[in-house]
Amino acid sequence: MSVSAANRAAGKNTGLKITVIVLGVILVFGFLAMIGTVVYQLSHMKKKAPIAAPNTVSAESLPVFGDVTVPIRQGERIARIQPSGDRLIIELATVEGNSRLVMLDQATGKVLGSIAFPQQP
Repeated sequence: MSVSAANRAAGKNTGLKITVIVLGVILVFGFLAMIGTVVYQLSHMKKKAPIAAPNTVSAESLPVFGDVTVPIRQGERIARIQPSGDRLIIELATVEGNSRLVMLDQATGKVLGSIAFPQQP
């Protein structure tokens, strides 16, 4: 009776053994595929052209708009100039503490408008 019980137990474990072997094979092939993908990506990464720095602009690509006159009132001075996309923002300040922003289109040099920030009494 013990031999018959051992044979039945071995038969029940056969399915489990097959499942473990199949999962092991899938795991090995998955690991090999991952290593192959990494090696492939690294080998093709060296062949790509280097990416230019995002802030570099060649002088040939910029449009020429000639001389631009920015209206600065008496007593104002340029406090800061800040590029913003295709716009140029110039902050003008006075000794009294008033300030004004003048916005220019960088492509045409046209004054788009200004925003004043007067001191309140």
